[in-house]
Order: sequence, then structure tokens, then C-alpha cells
Amino acid sequence: MQTYLRWAFIILVITALTACGKTDEKIHEHLEAAVELEEGFLEQQAPLRLAEKEEYERYEALISQNVGEKEEIEALAAEAIEQTYRREEIIALEKESMTASYEAFKNIESYVEKYKDPDMKALLEEMMKTMSERFHLYETIAADYVEGIELDRQLYEMLKDESTSIESLQEQIERINAKYEQINEAKSEFNERTKEYNEQKREFYNGTKLNVQYSTGR
Repeated sequence: MQTYLRWAFIILVITALTACGKTDEKIHEHLEAAVELEEGFLEQQAPLRLAEKEEYERYEALISQNVGEKEEIEALAAEAIEQTYRREEIIALEKESMTASYEAFKNIESYVEKYKDPDMKALLEEMMKTMSERFHLYETIAADYVEGIELDRQLYEMLKDESTSIESLQEQIERINAKYEQINEAKSEFNERTKEYNEQKREFYNGTKLNVQYSTGR
């Protein structure tokens, strides 16, 4: 009887370990799927920087023009406005990638709920919380960035209008600067959450028996 019980216990332990291993594998699959889907976000960073650079060059050229150079001012303003629409297109692609990545990440939830190891489960729950905060920060950044684009576009229209006062231009520039300062603060928080998430993810992988190559994503 004792021999039977001993073997029964061993079988149960092996079964539990196998189930845990399969759960780890599924979580790993979804985490790495999220990394792959976020590549689209990363790929948009260079085009976005280029659009910002080209737009800023037009802006600098605009403010260096004399008031009477109407045709040149209108041409430069039109080019700057074109870049604002380009930036909106890029942000839309960026957001599509981030949303798809987050949806893939959320697939781990059902596996986390039934995770047996309490310490690892707590780590996974904290990781989910961090990723949720990170994604919602990104949503805020994207929305504010689109608002900033609209403010930029308004500025270029104002620069085309000879009747626009210096005071009005200054007020608009202050609104723009405040908006982008707000965006930069949110970006700092986003980067902190990204770092925190990557550390938690590394800790999870190190705590499993999976032989995987660690991917940080962003």
C-alpha cells in the first residue's frame, strides 16, 4: 500500500510539473507574439523623426521670411502642413501596432489565473499591471501628440495670415510648447514602465524551466 501511494504521489507531481510547463510555454508564446507585433511601432520611429525634422525645417524657414514674401510663406506653410498629415498617418500605424501587441499580451490572463506557484503568479499579475499602465500611457501620448499636431497646423495657418498679431503667434507657440512638454513627461513615464516590464519579464523567464531567448521588445 505504501509503495502504491509513493508512486501515486510521484505521478501527481510529474503531472503538475507538466501542466505548469505547458502554462509557461503558452505564456511565453503570447509574450513573444506581443513583442513581434510591437515591431511595427518601432519601425515607425525613424519615419516619424524624419517627418518632424522636415516639418521643423519648414517652420524655421517660415519664421525667417519677410512679411511681404507671401508666395514663399504660403509654399513653406503648405509643405509644413503636409508633414503634419504625414505625422498623423505614422501615429495611426504606430497605434495600430501597439494596440495589436497589447491585445496579444492580454491572452496570458487566463493562464495567469490558474497559475499554481503563488510567487510566480504574483509576479505575472504585477507584470500585467505594469503592461496595462504602459499601454494606457501610450494611448495618452498618442492622443496628446495628435492634439499637438493640430496646434502646429493652426500655427502654420496663422503664419500665412498677414493680419496675425505677434501676441497671437506667441500664445499659440506657448500652447504648443506646453503640449509637447506634457508629451515628454508622459514619454518618461512610458519608458520607466517599459523598463519595469522588461525586468519583470526577465524575472519570470528566469523562474521557469523554459529554454528561451529573452526578448525585451522596445
